Amino acid sequence: EFENIIGIFPDDPGVYRAFADFLAQKKDSDAAADAYRKASMLFVDLGMLLQAMVSKILEWRIAQPSHKEGRAFHAALCGADFQESPVQRFIVRMNYPEIIAFMASLVRLRIAAGTTVKRFGDKENEICFVVSGALRQTVYEALPEEKRGKEETSADLVENDFFWDVYPFENDVLSNTEVEAITRVELVKISKDRIKAICEKYHHVESLLKGLYGARSERTEEEQATRVRTTTRHQMPTKVTAKIFPEDVDQKPLV
Repeated sequence: EFENIIGIFPDDPGVYRAFADFLAQKKDSDAAADAYRKASMLFVDLGMLLQAMVSKILEWRIAQPSHKEGRAFHAALCGADFQESPVQRFIVRMNYPEIIAFMASLVRLRIAAGTTVKRFGDKENEICFVVSGALRQTVYEALPEEKRGKEETSADLVENDFFWDVYPFENDVLSNTEVEAITRVELVKISKDRIKAICEKYHHVESLLKGLYGARSERTEEEQATRVRTTTRHQMPTKVTAKIFPEDVDQKPLV
């Protein structure tokens, strides 16, 4: 069935990614690695750098890459025609040693719809990047004794967004937001301690991280409002018959 779908959508990275997950679940490691590789290439072609990176991580966890393969993937990311977003810029501006260290530290999560991912009062100790799906983030007025007040704002988080506040590193704060999965969601996360260690080794990453958080704070409420989607969008094959009727009534319609 997957092969039939791939025949219909040969350039859809999501289909290859789902096929790779299926093959990995069935312990068909070589075929899964090939499918993850294909998905990663197609994601790069579409400028979906975070999704390409996650597919590549899953491939490399099956088959350890050579230095040449790692360099080639980094070059592909840097040469991609991507849509400007804070997370995309953060990824593409890392050099090769930096992005390898970053990728090696990411942990993948799959979250069911309706699951609370982040609670009010939780310690801000990691960063989560949205690979797919949608979440609702609600900001509450902070009150003494860790009690939450009235809701202040609410917005959706979709692919290529991120949440949790770990920077500046010296800040040790508790969350004033709650994040709940609206749909089934895939995330990758990195702990505060790990990203801090990477920044200490690669100072350029800290400047990129500062830019990542700075760009997020500059987004307007109007920009957030246009992103809200409470249902899941599916791409599915549909057979359609269309009739085009010519102006001349004596001519047969084109089917």
